[in-house]
Amino acid sequence: MATSYTHIKTLLDEGGFRYSITSEGNLLTGFGEMEAYIDAEGQPRLGVLILLEEAGSFIRFLCPRLYKYEGKRFKSDLFQSCLMINYWSKLLKFEFDDRDGELRASIELPLEDSEISLSQLSRCLTTLAYLIDRLDPLIRRTLREGGVHIPREPITY
Repeated sequence: MATSYTHIKTLLDEGGFRYSITSEGNLLTGFGEMEAYIDAEGQPRLGVLILLEEAGSFIRFLCPRLYKYEGKRFKSDLFQSCLMINYWSKLLKFEFDDRDGELRASIELPLEDSEISLSQLSRCLTTLAYLIDRLDPLIRRTLREGGVHIPREPITY
């Protein structure tokens, strides 16, 4: 049996996560009181969309609109930084939409015919928040000044 939104809501309740349901029927949760990351409205919070795809056999944890970059000057540095972070970190993947300059982060898991467990759900959510918070100063520095400013060793949780 694949995972359903009903099952995920039960796990979020069990794990003590607050959430809401979007107009598209996806789940939205998040983290407040981030140490480094500040959202576009200047708040220390991180929103995480939980999306089920392929009839629940694939789950995506997506942090949309983390950053916006429409410049050209440091674009290659930003891309190199994101690729190196993708290489060094477990689970985390950065994505860039060149149509509007949106940089987002995600974790994707193929579940196939099993339901996600509370420990898997918690690990994905907390790892996503931890890594974004830890990497935020480095990415913002690249956006401001250029250069590749990422850790040279694997990033662990």
